[in-house]
Amino acid sequence: MSKIQSWFQTNKLCLNEGKTSYMYFNSSPSTPLPPLIIHGLSISPSTEVKFLGLVVDCKLKWKSHIEQLHSKLSTAIFAIRSVRKNVDSCAALLSYHSYFHSLMSYAIVFWGFTNINPILILQKKAVRAVFGLWHWSNGQSVSCRPLFRKHKILTVYAQVILDTCLLIHKLSPSLPRHRNIHQHDTRNRNNIIVSRNMLMDKSFLNQGITLYNKLPSGVREMREEMFKSTLKDALLNLAPYSMDEFQGDLGVLGQVV
Repeated sequence: MSKIQSWFQTNKLCLNEGKTSYMYFNSSPSTPLPPLIIHGLSISPSTEVKFLGLVVDCKLKWKSHIEQLHSKLSTAIFAIRSVRKNVDSCAALLSYHSYFHSLMSYAIVFWGFTNINPILILQKKAVRAVFGLWHWSNGQSVSCRPLFRKHKILTVYAQVILDTCLLIHKLSPSLPRHRNIHQHDTRNRNNIIVSRNMLMDKSFLNQGITLYNKLPSGVREMREEMFKSTLKDALLNLAPYSMDEFQGDLGVLGQVV
């Protein structure tokens, strides 16, 4: 703690002890840590904290963040429905993108590999609200997938895939590949190495690399702008409702190279 205090003083920053807490990241229950003391005041531990709009928990499960996001998105749907009463679908779609979709996609690479199906359900409600549709019509369920495709709206799963793969693509020159470890001519030699560390297993970086490695090699070799546009076009066409759906349709990407 003395080093932290020294860093704050060096950079002319003031640490507010009354608003400061600490968090111990771990994957399993552990023995309590000794109390931290700053300027004679005891700093309390915390199991979750809000940081830059993200609710971060000590096990990085993102459950609390998704619960709070669910509440915000529900409010956004109510706002879209209210707007839709007075404007056409084009204006309502602008409202959707500026309110609902911006909330949904914020920092999605961090929490997008958890259970996001409840977010997809809300997204479908929001899209139906934009176009004044109900879930049921003439006794039949109305699918949102044609709306996602026609109006070029990324599903929440598509947004996770696009943002994560784009991040890994930017980082890829600095990430180690199997060919850097051995010289064997295997089919995975150009794949990025996935960490086998238990703490890293469910991390967004590991999940992202695993997903990125499954993309056709011709797509991975594209320059950034071409990579982004190719992947986005494929995702808009597929409108995936799950990660499995996307991985099952990777042949579509293979056809463009």
